[in-house]
Amino acid sequence: MGLVLSSKRKNGKLVQVHCVAHRLNLAASQASKNINYMQDYHRYIHTLYKVFADSQVRYDKLKEL
Repeated sequence: MGLVLSSKRKNGKLVQVHCVAHRLNLAASQASKNINYMQDYHRYIHTLYKVFADSQVRYDKLKEL
């Protein structure tokens, strides 16, 4: 059982709130879900991230730039 559920049983007035950054991320991802351009953009950025994240050498060269 999750911490929130067990805590809510002890105090029924507890409210779960996501942090602002997480709420913004959820809203943006849901709003752009049906926009093909945004889906392509997300894939492009993710692929670009993976290129540099998977190689320390490439990451170091990016930092030099």
